[in-house]
Amino acid sequence: MFPMRGALLLAFLALPVEAATFTVTSAAYQGPGTLRQALLDAQTAGGGGHRIEFAIPGTGPHVIPMDLPFPPVGDFEIDGYSQPGSRPNTALTGFNADLRIVLDGSPSLPGPNTGLEVVGAATIRGLALRWFGAAIQISASQATITGCVFDLNDVGVAVVGGEGSRIGGPTPGERNRILNTSAGVTLEAALSPIVEGNLIGSEAGFSRPIWALGGRSIVVRDNVLSGNAGGSNPLWGEGILFQAVGISDPNAAPSVIEGNRIGVGSDGVTPVPNARDGIHLDGSENVEVRGNVIRFNEGNGIRVTGNLPPGRRGISILGNSIADNLGIGIDLEGALGVDANDDGDLDDGPNGLQNFPVLLARNLTATGGSVRGIVRGLPGVPLQIELFASDACSLAGHGEGQDWIAATSVSTDAGGLAEFEIPVTGDSRGRVLTATATSERGTSEFSACLGPTGPLEVPTASTWGLALLATLLLGLGLGRLRSV
Repeated sequence: MFPMRGALLLAFLALPVEAATFTVTSAAYQGPGTLRQALLDAQTAGGGGHRIEFAIPGTGPHVIPMDLPFPPVGDFEIDGYSQPGSRPNTALTGFNADLRIVLDGSPSLPGPNTGLEVVGAATIRGLALRWFGAAIQISASQATITGCVFDLNDVGVAVVGGEGSRIGGPTPGERNRILNTSAGVTLEAALSPIVEGNLIGSEAGFSRPIWALGGRSIVVRDNVLSGNAGGSNPLWGEGILFQAVGISDPNAAPSVIEGNRIGVGSDGVTPVPNARDGIHLDGSENVEVRGNVIRFNEGNGIRVTGNLPPGRRGISILGNSIADNLGIGIDLEGALGVDANDDGDLDDGPNGLQNFPVLLARNLTATGGSVRGIVRGLPGVPLQIELFASDACSLAGHGEGQDWIAATSVSTDAGGLAEFEIPVTGDSRGRVLTATATSERGTSEFSACLGPTGPLEVPTASTWGLALLATLLLGLGLGRLRSV
């Protein structure tokens, strides 16, 4: 048995470390009262739950130069809004926060550098970070970044591994404003991260707003992802790029891209195009794309690339508003432009190259009516048919899908045929109709347009689409436009 003294010592050591608050009073790089010293003190204190606050004299903003890397950020909180005069964002659709603490990586330029390295379940809010390689890099689980501004970094927030980290949130005060040179948020092999409610690149920055490589169960929700020019790399400029997402565990919860505004401003209407596709899903599985506004992008609305292995769940694209993009609305990229349907739907490719529906007839009045059509595919396959109305047909003669108006569920018979009749409410008499079909393999491209008097053999185009096409052709000379 331990002597009494030894037992008392072990009991003392087992006591939890009480959370402490460390206050930053100097904008210098190092020394007493600096952010660097506060991080060191929090590390020395051990445990978690510590809080770093700011009380630097003067009105600010206070610029903290980062000549060398700071100590890693563990399981504690850094609150830039504690600095007197700071104010979180309150705008419902914009960003009016007043941030008084600025972390500046320019003293260490040129060359890549990292601003804050997060190695614990940290919460960081109310900071402005500029001129870093990666302004914040997260290699832990359950980290939270809210109410920050990222400006002129190579990457705003880089999540490498870990589970359950959150960038932004559902309230205006949690929104981050991210304008960087390469990417807004990168997710590498991340599990269940949430990127929500942020403004990323919506001032014509040179970035790829969200780039996910590997990982699964990713949630990208209610962000504005617009105005990205792609910088010096002509292959960049998508609103969202997923590569190899979801393939590591087909039984995991799906990744979700939901409620985002891609290619438009915060109002959901003003054109703020991205330089390439609104969303590009490359070699990814088990992803749901739903309820997004995807308009005015200079590539396709949504592009899906990479073969889907048999028996795996593809990309479902449901309930979105896709219109006025320079390319086609949904491109499965099995061929140049729109992919032709095949008998039996036996071909292979992105989303299994799911056949699109064929709209046959419309019977519409001022209050509603119905639309009839067919879809051919594998026998005994359940399908969801979604019907859309647009002001005009795309240049390709298929889609896009400006407004969702109705849906129905059908299953193909033993011969692979399904007939459907979709009830419609409201007045769609003067509009062009198109449809998609979604199976477990994923969603098809848009059907051919059905106008008020029948199929449209010579599609019309919106003024915006024609203007973008003319601009692109002038830039390419005699180069062929891939997706028209």
